[in-house]
Amino acid sequence: MGSLLGCNKKKEEPKMKLSEEDKAIFECKKCRDNIKSYIKRLENNAIKQKNQAKEHLKNKNRERAKMCLNQSKFYTTQVESSSNQLAMIEDQIMRIETTRSQKETFAALEQGNKILKELQKEVNIEKWEKISEDMDDLRENQNEIGEFLKSHNVNMDEYEDSLNKDLENLMKSEGIILDSSTIPDAKTNDIKVKEDKKAKKELEKDKEMMLA
Repeated sequence: MGSLLGCNKKKEEPKMKLSEEDKAIFECKKCRDNIKSYIKRLENNAIKQKNQAKEHLKNKNRERAKMCLNQSKFYTTQVESSSNQLAMIEDQIMRIETTRSQKETFAALEQGNKILKELQKEVNIEKWEKISEDMDDLRENQNEIGEFLKSHNVNMDEYEDSLNKDLENLMKSEGIILDSSTIPDAKTNDIKVKEDKKAKKELEKDKEMMLA
């Protein structure tokens, strides 16, 4: 029996802790609901007293009718006063909820800015310059190899064929398969580089003619 009770205790869910904003909103809404109930009772009493005044008039009792109307008017005045309080409470609830929403927005923006700054550190200009320099070094190294081979009368077509065969053998030994359409053609790249240089020179020539 004791073990069963122990199991039941373990199954009880922990009570959720309310924030200060939640507590304030809860108290305001509780007060709002109480005021609404109070206003409803006042309105019912005002109607009741007015109906009694009508009955007294039917019975030719002017004084009793006047007393009932006076009581009805008092209830109506209380309704107006309570309605003003209700409006203040509802305004307070709206202000708290709006401010809490702004607080959450500011917190999200602050967290976003923090992450953005961390990301910007990872993509700073120094790192981009280092990558660019490394790529330039690779290009220069390839150009030096090409110039060296040309200066020693190496047949570039044969050399390129031999290099491609070495690459294919290395890929086979490593079990790597690539689509031939994705492998850049060295000759095509060389022609493209020459065309780009020629176009650049022609563009510079046109600019000089326009300035002249």
